[in-house]
Amino acid sequence: MKKILIPTDFSDPSENAAKFALAIANVMDAHVMLCHAFVVPIQLPMAAQVSIPVVDYDTVQQQTNERLSTMAAKIEEEASKGWLANSRPVQCAAEGGPFIDVLNDMVEKEKATMVVMGMSGDGAVSQFFLGSCSREMIDQAKIPVLLVPKSAAFIGVNKIAFATDLSEGDIDVIQSLATFARQFNAEILVAHVSEGQGDEEKEQAKIADFLNDITCKINYPRIYFRNIKQMNVDEGLDWLTEHGQIDMLVMVHHPSSLIDILFNRSHTQNLARRIDIPLLVYPGYLSHVF
Repeated sequence: MKKILIPTDFSDPSENAAKFALAIANVMDAHVMLCHAFVVPIQLPMAAQVSIPVVDYDTVQQQTNERLSTMAAKIEEEASKGWLANSRPVQCAAEGGPFIDVLNDMVEKEKATMVVMGMSGDGAVSQFFLGSCSREMIDQAKIPVLLVPKSAAFIGVNKIAFATDLSEGDIDVIQSLATFARQFNAEILVAHVSEGQGDEEKEQAKIADFLNDITCKINYPRIYFRNIKQMNVDEGLDWLTEHGQIDMLVMVHHPSSLIDILFNRSHTQNLARRIDIPLLVYPGYLSHVF
């Protein structure tokens, strides 16, 4: 049985992401699990005259699970009122430790196929996922990660855009994406942004080879291609999200070099900070997951 993990910081964006995940899971016939990585209590040295109460691990875990259960009950109650019928019960799990370590452990333990997390309304990642957490999430995730803006409401998945650089590995991602799209009967728009540099004839030949691979290797009839000619990749992706009439944008994140990570964000990380539709990020190397 497929399972979707929903990391939460109990904020409005993460609650909205949980609702979105529950709606997707209902279509996919998947379980959902709310999860939270809490700070592990540390026993501090103290003077003989000073008494400092220390909350132990089990107590923090119990308190966190209670908060998760309250959030799950709220989401299930809203679902029962009509916006989503016959959904599966929301499971909960809380573990202590660094966020990315806890999440990757849960992914492996639960055999999850997707992580769904929230973004604030302006596209910036919510407080829990700012800074190192958001970068770690995108850089180190082992399965697809769906980033859901605070304002996004699930109204179905009818058209999915996949941004490609025509690399050979993208064929496997499109294969996985086709399995996902089939469950929603959604179109897949494969979009390539041409930066207007290099040999155009050579690029057209590369596009033709890429499309031939799609035709030969992927058995899904609702796949289309569009070549977007812009000044740069970021502008092309902006155009796609604004004018493509899409319900979800999909990208592959290829880990950059250390210098690039320190001084330049990737296209995926740039886009995650300003997009107002759900963004599904695949890790660079992935076997079939859906």
